[in-house]
Amino acid sequence: MATTRALPGPRGSALAGNERAYQHDRIGFLQRCQQQYGDVFRLDAGTVVVCDPDRARRILVDPQHRFRAEGMLLSGARPGGRAPLADWPAARDAAARELTTPMLAAHAGRLVETFPHALATLAERTLPGVSALQRLSAIAVADFCLGRPGWPDAELSGAIAESALALVAVLDSGLQLPRWIPDPRRRRLRAADRSLSAALTRAVTERLDQPPPESPGDLLDQVRASDAGRTATSRALLTTLAGMHAVPGTALCWLVATLAEHPETCQRIRCEAVDGLAEVAETAQPDRLAYTAATVREVLRLYPPTWLVSRQVAEPVEVAGWRLEPGEQVLISPYLMHRDPRRWDEPDRFRPERFLALGAHGHAYLPFGAGPGSRLSARLGMLQLTLLTALIARDYTPAVRPLPVAPRFATLLIPTELRFRLLPPDPEESTVDN
Repeated sequence: MATTRALPGPRGSALAGNERAYQHDRIGFLQRCQQQYGDVFRLDAGTVVVCDPDRARRILVDPQHRFRAEGMLLSGARPGGRAPLADWPAARDAAARELTTPMLAAHAGRLVETFPHALATLAERTLPGVSALQRLSAIAVADFCLGRPGWPDAELSGAIAESALALVAVLDSGLQLPRWIPDPRRRRLRAADRSLSAALTRAVTERLDQPPPESPGDLLDQVRASDAGRTATSRALLTTLAGMHAVPGTALCWLVATLAEHPETCQRIRCEAVDGLAEVAETAQPDRLAYTAATVREVLRLYPPTWLVSRQVAEPVEVAGWRLEPGEQVLISPYLMHRDPRRWDEPDRFRPERFLALGAHGHAYLPFGAGPGSRLSARLGMLQLTLLTALIARDYTPAVRPLPVAPRFATLLIPTELRFRLLPPDPEESTVDN
């Protein structure tokens, strides 16, 4: 077995290695390295990049636990003590086991009924895209966790959104300051964590004091049915909320930008939503809105929010003939795999139709990661994003600036300086056959 010292990769400078070149143009640097060194290369002394889809999937779903997930990209970001996201993989897997079609259908029905009211509060106002759409997504996340018996309260959904925005601000700062040095971003995150924990504890306490429903309508009902106890229930919901709230809001940003850039797509989704929304709300099957779901999948292909996935080697292991040692980091980029011309026709072109035909995209498509825990992200994410996209397109015509929207490869793949408006549809627009 070869040693990792022979693994090819850019040499960089003697003092800074490849850090400066990578930070200057993250995705461009990785693309150039892939073209020069192949699908497996060494980025620096402790980091290996894997761009081969089959090898990447084996790493992500490794049943022998030779690769350790570090709370996605979010572990350790929160100030002070043990990171609240340390339990995220376990909580996510538990939540995935609790998913049932009746619970998802109840969630979908509430979104279709009440989400238009949330959209109406934003109509015809010019808003900062990332923060406003994160707050919209937070409403959907709160409803999934604590939506029954009514629309989640503004305090809880607001706390979820602020936690997501504060966390991303800390991660994107790139600062590696000691925790004892005052930092306004960390102070904001600490305050957001306290607010989220307090709002969630209050909501859970109020619900547990009420008799349980005959049929679970949200995640709290499902967890409660297992008799986990108040503390364990609050903890499970908190870690689930903390681990899932930033990514769907970022995906919603790209969907709104895409609807604005491709008005014909927006119109086609609008026509499909008129008759199809009720069916999706009843069945919790997003593919009943076939073109809308295909659009969501295509946007997630072009702009996967988690564009870079990290795993840490837990024990000596071989990858593509190279030996990796414990403590080394493996980076996997869905963005690179999603735009690989060897695996996709016209990979840089927006073509939702590619997801309408039955065809195997193999392991080159990882919009929600891989492994058992990705089932929650994939099933819930597709349902929420399909419904929200259909509701937005049905009632509004999004307008964004600037166009085209430029991506920023930070912790998440975020639209740069996105601002948007939700305008009434043009009554003169012709209908489009589905």
